[in-house]
Amino acid sequence: MSIHRFPHTNLYLWTAVIATVTIIFGLVSLGTGLGIESGLPVPADIPGGCILLLIGAILITGIIEGRKDRARWVQYGYTGLLLLLIFGVCTLLIAGAQAISLMIEGEFTDMGTLTGSGFIWGAILAIPAYPGIRRILFGCSQGGAF
Repeated sequence: MSIHRFPHTNLYLWTAVIATVTIIFGLVSLGTGLGIESGLPVPADIPGGCILLLIGAILITGIIEGRKDRARWVQYGYTGLLLLLIFGVCTLLIAGAQAISLMIEGEFTDMGTLTGSGFIWGAILAIPAYPGIRRILFGCSQGGAF
């Protein structure tokens, strides 16, 4: 009896780490937006917290479905990581533009909200995983084994 071992177990586990961090940031961001003090420099953003929870749910669904069918993990993982990267870049561009406009006006710029954003941390964690999962997805689409 041989155990079928997949070559991308570390990538599967890294997706679980990204999902956990995304859900935690989503809950803290949502709680801060509702008035619950956390003491963390996470911005109070109710819609952003909901989006982070949604992306975390996509990744968790992929992890759960991936135990039975690895192709499902690849599909959900690719979608979740791509969304994290898109929202992370958009958050970085918006925060950068806001900081530049505040500097031009001579006002104080607070970069703490940028470093506390769940989208930024999710994108930072997704950067090393995205090329690997993209390669697996491309291999699956070409009819190869993953």
